[in-house]
Amino acid sequence: MSPAEGDIARRNPRRLKCKGILIIFLCFLVFAHYDVLSSQGIAAGPFRGNIAGMRAGTSSRAFMMPNTINASNEVSGNYEQGIGVRLYPFTQFGPNNQVFGFLQALTLCRELGIQCVEPFFSPHHTERSGAPVEFSQVYDLPADLKISRRDNVSVKLDLIITFYKHGALCWPKERYWENHRVLNFSSPENLAGVVHILNMTGHNREHMELMVLQKLSDIISNSTREDKNLTVGLIYCDTLTRPIPATRQLAKSFEHVSSQLMPARKYTDLAFQVMTELSLQTREYIALHLRLKDNCNASFEECCCESHVGSRKQITPEFLKTYILRAKRVTGKNRTFISGSPVLATFTENWDWTDEFGVVMWFAQPSDMLQDYEESIIHQLICSKAHTFYKSVESTWSEVVQLWQQPSQSSNSELSSLGTHS
Repeated sequence: MSPAEGDIARRNPRRLKCKGILIIFLCFLVFAHYDVLSSQGIAAGPFRGNIAGMRAGTSSRAFMMPNTINASNEVSGNYEQGIGVRLYPFTQFGPNNQVFGFLQALTLCRELGIQCVEPFFSPHHTERSGAPVEFSQVYDLPADLKISRRDNVSVKLDLIITFYKHGALCWPKERYWENHRVLNFSSPENLAGVVHILNMTGHNREHMELMVLQKLSDIISNSTREDKNLTVGLIYCDTLTRPIPATRQLAKSFEHVSSQLMPARKYTDLAFQVMTELSLQTREYIALHLRLKDNCNASFEECCCESHVGSRKQITPEFLKTYILRAKRVTGKNRTFISGSPVLATFTENWDWTDEFGVVMWFAQPSDMLQDYEESIIHQLICSKAHTFYKSVESTWSEVVQLWQQPSQSSNSELSSLGTHS
């Protein structure tokens, strides 16, 4: 505020208040103009100094805001020039959503022949320690793809692709920007670069896959023509088909990258060790996943899994025993591994029927020095080695297990298929 404006404010505060309201209203009109998206196609979105991709009848809007990042803060080292376009998978939400976000980005990179930048992996928000780590510390990365390693440095994005979904703009919370160590785009009010918004309204996931492919193809074409090096952030908003893309051309690439993005050796070794201790032989047992509510301190019945995107049914120990008996009859297998979050251990302490039903479980001990997400990976690996895996519905946790299964030797089915109850 200038001295003159300060003097006006002291003498006439109402005038300054009205001025502030007018400015806010004008900003609202500007953002409303660019966020009201039509339901048709997508724009090529050329990288321009002002408004990009504003063609009639498009659903993608790109807009430029002043860059507020100092050049001295930009990354260096392995972020060399002459790379053309490369894709940064801006993953968010839980650990398994992050896996799918990275896999989908790797699929796009392989299909389009561009480089991917390694994202950071963030533990679940319920973790004891939520410090993000490089993805390569948790998963082995595909060796035949062009992937820029992060080496614990920050990254600056030149362009972002995000989505308009369920009547709202998909924009990550502040903690995700911090976790990814992205130097710009931290808030919609302070955008630095071009943002392309793809409208999901009226479109299914397969159509969204084609929209993203076309958008990235246009960006690559424009970058080549204008000889620009661009790092494009693709925000994961759960808009593409899971677990496998519906588009034929992406499905093949996805199958390739998903077969290579596997847990690090330390986790596969530990899973094998746990299976040995539990006397679980590959394909000779069944596995059940119980998706419990986060931070649930109530009874087992209340935590598993009513009014939750898990089995969508309240499961009692009695119902669970019925499920296990039916699964045994269907598969002919006598051993059952039950998987769930660490809180499941507190519920099962008083279950005196597990030995009789051939049920085994495993939970990490303090001496194991494992985070919850690492314990979860061990459970997923064990479930993937089962003869039949009974999954919770609409669960990315279960879908990751499906990716790690060998279809010719293992099968999966929904937990609810074992019976119905009121």
